[in-house]
Amino acid sequence: MGIKTQFGWRVLWGALGITAAVAATVWGSAKSGEEVPPGDDLWVEVLLPGASSISLTRAELLRGAVERKSVYFSYTDEHRICLVLPLEALMKEMVGGEATMLTSYSSDGYVSVFTPDFIRDYQPFIVLEIEGMGPGGMAFEGGPDLGPFFITYNQLLEPGYGPFPDPVNKRPYGVTKISVGTEESVLGPFFSSPASGLSASDARGRHLWVHNCMSCHQWTPADPGGHMSNRDAQVLSVHARLSPDYFRRFVVDPQEIWPGARMSGHPHYEEADIDAIRSFLQLYGESPR
Repeated sequence: MGIKTQFGWRVLWGALGITAAVAATVWGSAKSGEEVPPGDDLWVEVLLPGASSISLTRAELLRGAVERKSVYFSYTDEHRICLVLPLEALMKEMVGGEATMLTSYSSDGYVSVFTPDFIRDYQPFIVLEIEGMGPGGMAFEGGPDLGPFFITYNQLLEPGYGPFPDPVNKRPYGVTKISVGTEESVLGPFFSSPASGLSASDARGRHLWVHNCMSCHQWTPADPGGHMSNRDAQVLSVHARLSPDYFRRFVVDPQEIWPGARMSGHPHYEEADIDAIRSFLQLYGESPR
């Protein structure tokens, strides 16, 4: 939950200057335990039986099914001509047809999840160049360089829209690594016991966690999740259980509770949504760790 607004930069975007030591810590916590190689290569963790992780150079990506198209940038509310590679093409042509979903990891510890339905309906893509410029030239005035890789889509979705109430989470920049596989292989911990056979409310809470909260918060050190917050599911589950009113108020407007909080507010969340997240977090105590 570490986003400002659809037209703002990620909170503390200066963290893109993350040190190599911190970066190694971030990537060392990935399931495979393999580190991301330096430079502009895209590290692809393939979570499929018998598959190996690979490093794709920019040249290899440019040989893929790239397209030149007008891309909408929500950060500055404008269109620019870009060279892009659709995520669906990347998974099918460079990884294998069995891969149906993808999780991206940014250098500041931010995580985004692209499920099969989102990929099908919104056709997200990796931006390789912006008006002919690659990493080092992919910046807008007042913001960070979006490279080495930036993932986005062209539709303008407002917060609270449809099944993805936090659409800005699907526009990660500073991407250096992706994990690809199936829903089970990429998000297995969230769909296995005790997170299987959930009630409708708990399932809604899981959906919101996967598509928003886990962008900044880890579930456990071994499970998928971002590193922008030092409050993991264990800490959040305590607040959710013991201080439900505090939890609700903080999700809606963190600045009201804690001026200077890095997390942005979620005024578009209904009370039922927040209660669903609270309910899902109660599963933390039952999860194997």
